[in-house]
Amino acid sequence: MSKTNKKNKIIYASAGISAGIGLGLGTLNFVLHENMFRTNSVKKISKFEELIKREMNLVN
Repeated sequence: MSKTNKKNKIIYASAGISAGIGLGLGTLNFVLHENMFRTNSVKKISKFEELIKREMNLVN
């Protein structure tokens, strides 16, 4: 194996690991934010659902 090939593999591996960590943190952040949003504003969501139902009724 040549030196450049070995270096490229290391770069790809580190890029893959950092991308994986980024995706993991992004997902975790989204899940935490989603849970906070649900517990803090259930009323807002129910109002939003009512609005969606009204819109659907208007379409139908």
